[in-house]
Amino acid sequence: MNRDDYITGREAPPEVEWASSQKADPSKASFLDLPRELRDMIYELALVVPGAIFFYACESYPRAHIHKAVIVRHKDLGPSSPLPVHQALQSKLLRVSRQLHAEATPMLYSRNLFRLFSSNVNFAPRYRGYVHNILFPLDSVSNKLFSRDVTVVAYWWRQCFWPEVLFQARMLLKIYPNLRSLTFSIKEYGNMVTWRPAFVPWGLRGGEVRERREIRVKAARAWLRDKCPMDDGVKRVLRMEIMGGERNGNGGEESEFDVVEFAEAFDGLRAAE
Repeated sequence: MNRDDYITGREAPPEVEWASSQKADPSKASFLDLPRELRDMIYELALVVPGAIFFYACESYPRAHIHKAVIVRHKDLGPSSPLPVHQALQSKLLRVSRQLHAEATPMLYSRNLFRLFSSNVNFAPRYRGYVHNILFPLDSVSNKLFSRDVTVVAYWWRQCFWPEVLFQARMLLKIYPNLRSLTFSIKEYGNMVTWRPAFVPWGLRGGEVRERREIRVKAARAWLRDKCPMDDGVKRVLRMEIMGGERNGNGGEESEFDVVEFAEAFDGLRAAE
């Protein structure tokens, strides 16, 4: 794996400082004597984690900003409860030598999913170009979407929610120009209530489960089509999802709804734009 494996024709990240490391004793075997393919496998085991790396806070000091992070579960991957980063990610490997730092850095930043609590969470400039996958929860404007009145939802979507999505997306793309996926997730509201879109048809009867699912996805996509204008740069990377349980556990006519249906509807919309 080389540097070009992390770039797909977009802006190349600044070079991470590289220098060949020399063995203290040439007669002894070294980690760097291993083939590059094996070293990359080790970097992946040491630096790539299932789930997401969640930056949840930032402490400011006169000369630095310290971001706090934990490993969290995402889409059935990762720990069942937040895990300190140092227990899952062997970042000390990056400080062994300049050569290891240069070889392993792209693996760390391009292969992990980073969940940010704010668009102000920034990595050092020389690393930003390697970041490929970001998850950004939205909670400040999404509470109005929980209305059961589709007219109210449409109003707040157009006036507040979607403009906020575009604003944050464009800002993050300026900071991280080589993003491959930028996923905005609609968080639970109030007493951990998972969003059930008012524009999805409930209470469907008859037919197979698969057929009812297809009807809901198609209806959601039709509703979203004229409410989600986006330029090509945003369209290339943008994803949307509902954060919450895989299914609504309250029973009733909404219990069949699966949160991945919304993501599927939006992906189809994005592909058709």
